[in-house]
Amino acid sequence: MFSIFNFKNQVKQNTSTKNLDETVETHSDESKAKKICNHEQNDEHNDDDENIQLKNNVLNLNIQSVDLGDIDSGPKQPKLQGLALRGHDEKSSTVSNTGNFKELCTLFAMNDKEFSDFFNRKINYTSWIIQNSILEVCSNMTINTIISEIKYCGMYSIMCDEARSYKTEQLSICVRYIIPNSYNVCERFIGFYDVSNGRGAEHISIEILSVLKKFGISDIPLVAQTYDGANVMSGSTSGVQTRIRDSHPEAIFIHCMAHKLNLVVTNTCRTIKESNTFFNTLEAVYVHFSQPGKDKLLQDLQKSMQIKSLSISRLCETRWSCRLKNCKAVHNSFGVIVNILQNEINEDINKEVAQAIGLLHMLKKMSFVLCFVLVVNIGK
Repeated sequence: MFSIFNFKNQVKQNTSTKNLDETVETHSDESKAKKICNHEQNDEHNDDDENIQLKNNVLNLNIQSVDLGDIDSGPKQPKLQGLALRGHDEKSSTVSNTGNFKELCTLFAMNDKEFSDFFNRKINYTSWIIQNSILEVCSNMTINTIISEIKYCGMYSIMCDEARSYKTEQLSICVRYIIPNSYNVCERFIGFYDVSNGRGAEHISIEILSVLKKFGISDIPLVAQTYDGANVMSGSTSGVQTRIRDSHPEAIFIHCMAHKLNLVVTNTCRTIKESNTFFNTLEAVYVHFSQPGKDKLLQDLQKSMQIKSLSISRLCETRWSCRLKNCKAVHNSFGVIVNILQNEINEDINKEVAQAIGLLHMLKKMSFVLCFVLVVNIGK
């Protein structure tokens, strides 16, 4: 329904216009046409002259160059919206932020009367079904572009990692290749794939090979593969990298440099006594405030003191970013944490007061404060 504009304050007046029916024709396929036919045969649309005329008007609506003026004067700025196209609640009467799609439609309607008249109708084709179709079209176009560039390049490498999303184990797959005619190496994400049914090397390798076959690049030379150092992925006997090389002998394995750097930093911190003590203290703070009562007290004090609420999390043994995140959370609420521990010591109503005394003593030590300041500033 609207173009994606590249603007600061004004859209360039010489922007070329395209008819929407050309866009619909370009992105349509047999399945989309079938869905549209089913949609048109719905009882709500049969024999409705107004709706038929409305659709014709939409298909013949030209995207015009519009002077948007001061973006700040409009609805929610797209740059502040986040990445999601759809909003959690898109009813404008109940929420102030209806998501990127609806907010951009509102912004466009403020500057184009013909678009505004259509957008304010009861049937304006902005439902979540339409939005999902738009996302699907964009996704397919992006993937097709990536695949065509890989085929033109003639070789590529893959990068994979798995992570848990709620109750689903997902495998992310990225490709790395040289952009044609520019000699610039680029990395492109091509999707998440469910591997909950099996997290072993055999299942993961089969999933990777099936994805490559699905996109029609299984016959193109795969020159490298990059994973983390887990034995399932990097094992030289029956790991994923070995199974992939059975089909692509030229695919050398490279341990992910980001993972290697993370391991170097984490292991270096373990060898320094002061640093090791510092992170052990942070872990003790997490354990102490992981109890529901103390966590609720911490959140209430943060709210009363108008401090941004950041939860204290457990330190991860292999991810430096998790440690840095925990440092920032403690730094954000350091004064609140000290006050809670001091009050707990003064009240002396349970056996956990001994832990509070030990934690408060460690938090006030000069070595801890020095490490704290260094880590927080390094992470900025």
